Parts: sequence; structure tokens; C-alpha cells
Amino acid sequence: MADADILNDEAAARGWIADALSPTPDQWARLERFAEMLVAENERQNLIAASTIPTLWVRHIADSAQLLALDKDGEGLWVDLGSGPGLPGLVVAILSERPMLLVESRKRRCEFLRAVADELGLGHVEVAEAPLERVETRAAGTISARAFAPLDRLIDLSARFSTESTRWLLPKGRNAVKELALLPPRVAENVSRGTEPHRRREPDIGGPGGDHARKARKSMIRIAVANQKGGVGKTTTAINLATALAATGWRTLIIDLDPQGNASTGLGIGQAQRILSSYDLLRGEATLAECAIATAVPRLDIVTATVDLSGAEIELIEYKDRLHKLQQALSGAEAGQWDICLIDCPPSLGMLTLNALIAAESLIVPLQCEFFALEGLSQLLTTVERVRGKFNQNLSILGVALTMFDRRNRLTDQVSDDVREVLGPVVFETVIPRNVRLSEAPSHGLPALIYDHRCAGSAAYIALARELIDRLPNVRKAA
Repeated sequence: MADADILNDEAAARGWIADALSPTPDQWARLERFAEMLVAENERQNLIAASTIPTLWVRHIADSAQLLALDKDGEGLWVDLGSGPGLPGLVVAILSERPMLLVESRKRRCEFLRAVADELGLGHVEVAEAPLERVETRAAGTISARAFAPLDRLIDLSARFSTESTRWLLPKGRNAVKELALLPPRVAENVSRGTEPHRRREPDIGGPGGDHARKARKSMIRIAVANQKGGVGKTTTAINLATALAATGWRTLIIDLDPQGNASTGLGIGQAQRILSSYDLLRGEATLAECAIATAVPRLDIVTATVDLSGAEIELIEYKDRLHKLQQALSGAEAGQWDICLIDCPPSLGMLTLNALIAAESLIVPLQCEFFALEGLSQLLTTVERVRGKFNQNLSILGVALTMFDRRNRLTDQVSDDVREVLGPVVFETVIPRNVRLSEAPSHGLPALIYDHRCAGSAAYIALARELIDRLPNVRKAA
């Protein structure tokens, strides 16, 4: 069956599963029930992108089943890393009797995995609720992972589970060739290069910033990164998300709107290079194109900040349109010059942040996992509602990113659970851990993704960028 048929037709996807794996009536019934439970749970926590639910059987069920088709004759323990919603682990467990170990560090997802296994009578499924590095070492016949981490990091993390006969089954997208080049030959030989139902999430246009996408997208996406509380990871989140987006093909712009200029420093832009800054942009003394300068990261530009910006709030009072200065500056951007713009806001709810909220289409809120951060969040949400009501009715909350997550601290888990209970799917599933490499990177003028792309913090931001990209098609919908 042709790829196009599989990609666009649920019946064709079901037909492929029937032909390749010959499920029993009981296995079909379990698959159907799993699909129902997955959709229902997705209303409570963000397990899969909402935009993929209409193609659930194509994008998730058949996509997972293909791994079993590749390893029908495999034996021994199957270890599924970063199981999340049970893809591919639970699908494989439903369609085979091989012992299955689902490795997942997030409590709520583990609760869902256990609930499915219990209801469907999958006695051969075990759920390990812990980071992979803390899971007891066992010899695996097969190791799978779906959108969990770059291949080289996956191999590093799972090497202790492998033997000479272990097979890795790791679905990958357009970066597969580059990632394969980093692997040991024995491992690379065991990685699938694609199967009949091999998924293709979107046309291969050279990344989201490819020519086709640029023609379709007439104006750049504008996202503010804001929280009036300081020290919650706003700048770290902005520069590392921007780096990840640029690395995947998006032509990205960061606007440093914080007088401290930490985003500029974190990207290696010294004071001598900040000739025209966001201060000049807000005062209308320079255009966006004139203020933007290239960084060392390909496809990533920045409008820097200087201490002059600290006086902007007073100086702008004389202007009637003072709250719309940034909006006006961004509207003058040349069509197609950038695909996406991230605005790094100062730690306040003053005129600079209001300019950002009015200019932006959506908002990312980094939230430190501590008690006082919750109070700050409520104030920010109140401000967002006021901005919607008076100035920018299209402003949406794209997501809340939990930062500085410390598993050794029980309060961290409590804050995380409280935020997820209140805000639900608007909270990103990925959490950013406390990580010394994230703290070190700015002193070297580099994003953490470049300073040490294998550290836990970098891996988390890569995962967060994937979630962000999944949400972008719905960016204009109110949260």
C-alpha cells in the first residue's frame, strides 16, 4: 500500500495493521478501547497534540504498530523509553505477549499507563515511574522510543539495557540521517529507515521555514515570553527555544525587551555590537530590519537591549500610542524575513511588557516550581485578560512551561500538580530541570543547546520545542 494512502485514510491504516499483524478480535477490541481512553485522557492532560486526534489511527496507532511489524520474531523484554501516552509501548503490548517495560518519569502519565494496562488486562506490562537513569538495569531484546530524545542521547541513556542482540526501533523524521551519523555502526544498522506506514508529519519542505511554508505564512508568528516574577527562566527559555526553532529550519528573531539585556548577553552579543537596540525600535528611530543583527546561531537574529531601555517607560508617556509602539514596529517587518519572533520580556507588568502582550499573538509563561510563583501567575493571567479585553482580543496563552524542576524537592511536585490541575492541557508536558549547564551557558555567550547539547537541560528544551511546534497551528485560538 502506498504511503499516501496510509497517511490519509484511517481504513487503510487499519487494513495495514490487519495485513501485517493479523490481530485477534480481542486485540482489536483492546486497541479500540485504548484509543477511546487516550482521547478521553487527552482532555485532562496533554498526551498528544490535539490537532492529531482526527488522524489518531494513522499518526499514532499504526505508527506504533509498525515497530512490532519490524520485530515480530523478536524475543525477550521490550523496553519503551519515554512512553508518555503509551506510544508505541501499549500498542505493541496489546498486539503481542512479549514482556513490556514502560519507562516514564511523569506521575500523571504513569497513572494513565497503569490504568490502561489494568483495564485491558495487560499483565505482561510493567510501568517504571522514574527517570531512565534511575531505572533498574535489565537486558532488553528490543528498545523503542518515539520522539524522546536525539539518537545519540538515546543510545547513551539506554546502552546499559542492551546486549549484542538488542534491537533499537526509533522512529525519526527529517533529521534522521544527521542523527544516524553520530551513532556507533552496530547501533545504526539496527535503526529502521522507514516502513510502509512510515509517518510523514508534514511535507518535506526543508523544515518549517522552507519555501512552501514561507509562501503560506504571510506574517511572522509573534510570541511573548513573560512572567512578572524575576528568576523564573524567561531568558533561558527564550534563547534556547529560539535556538531549537532555528536548528529545525525556522528563521527566528528574538527581541530583547529587558533593560538588563540578558538575552543579548546569552547569545554572545557584546555591548559594542548593540549599536541599534530595542530602545531605538520603540522610539521609532530605527526599523526592525535596521535593529536586528545576526547571532552565531544560523537563522537566528536578535534585536538587542541596552540600559537605555530602562528609561523608555518614562519617555514613552508623552506618546498617545505608547502601548502600541512594538506592535507598529513589528508590522513594518518585511514579509518573509522571519518566520517566528520571540519577545523576551522584563520581570514586571509595566509598559514594556504591555507592549509585548499587545504586539504578540500568543504567550509562553515560564513558571518556577515554587509556591510564590503561583501568586505571580494569577496576576499575570489577570493582566492577560485585561489586554484581551481592551487591546488585543487575539492574544492566547500558548503554554505554561514549568522550570527549575527539582525532583528531590516534594514542593516541586506539589506545585506542578497544582498548576496542572488548574490549567490542564495549557501546561506543557515537558518540565525544565535545575541544571548547572543551563546556568553556565550564558557566561560563555552560548545557548545551552550549543554549549552542551547532551545535558539534561538541553534535552528538556529540545522536547519543549517539539511541543511548541505541535501547538503552533492553533496559536491564534484563545487558551
